[in-house]
Amino acid sequence: MARSRADYADLANIEAEASVLGAVYCRPELIYEVADELKPEAFYREAHRLLYTVMLKLAQDHKSVDIVSTTEELRDEGLLNRVGGIQFVTHVANSEPTSAYWKQHAEIVKAYARRRALCDVADAIKGAACDLGEDVDMADIQSRVASVAMNDGKRDAQRTMLEELMDYTAWEEKQAANGGSGILSGFTQLDIVTHGWQPGELIILAARPSVGKSALALAMALLGVVGKAWLGYAPNYLMLILVGVVANVFGQLGDLSMSLIKREAGIKDYSHLFLTHGGMLDRFDSTMFIAPVVYFFVAGGIL
Repeated sequence: MARSRADYADLANIEAEASVLGAVYCRPELIYEVADELKPEAFYREAHRLLYTVMLKLAQDHKSVDIVSTTEELRDEGLLNRVGGIQFVTHVANSEPTSAYWKQHAEIVKAYARRRALCDVADAIKGAACDLGEDVDMADIQSRVASVAMNDGKRDAQRTMLEELMDYTAWEEKQAANGGSGILSGFTQLDIVTHGWQPGELIILAARPSVGKSALALAMALLGVVGKAWLGYAPNYLMLILVGVVANVFGQLGDLSMSLIKREAGIKDYSHLFLTHGGMLDRFDSTMFIAPVVYFFVAGGIL
């Protein structure tokens, strides 16, 4: 006789299941790694299984996996009350303050899922052996046991890689055909998270001083926004890195050159020439050399 799910109360770790889901809320991009380790069936508690399924659907649609998105998706599918409402989703999100131990907890979830699968196979074998009216299909029994041993609670790794690659390629083509919902950066993992640079966003480019942040940001703005919208081509980020390095060197030369000129002229800064607003012009010393360099790369068709 097949077991009911109630018989498996001791073959599950509810805390470990909640911890894995909570880790995804802590670090949403973790869903792609968790998806390679666990299938929805690995979760014993139905609410956890449904919530995880919704998380996978959001990730497949390249949407953010957060409390608001999962709650709305559950509501749209009529599952919100079934899992326990917004309170349950919030409880799961707060159940794990860090994503550091998700792998260890996922292994616990897989171990219990494997035991439940083995119990199901054992019940099926017992039923087949006790049924004197039918011959025992040894090939089917071996296939069931091998399936549990090989599956191990994971999604098919080969299918996962192909699936993700095909999904992303189709999404990228759709973005290009429709003009895109944002400007793609060219870095796959970043584009999956951001869906491209969106209108109204504040993008912060951080690094130590004098490494070409300003030059790189200007080149990204010129080629990523103006270039794609007006000229019809996407930016070449390898060349942008080269532009940033070269422009940084020429920016330093521009700063030094303008300082020498001002020193020879006997002035400290431009405020001696333009009252109140002259000091602001000192910020543009480096562009005296950077502007021609960027123009050379753009006009020459190198980018």
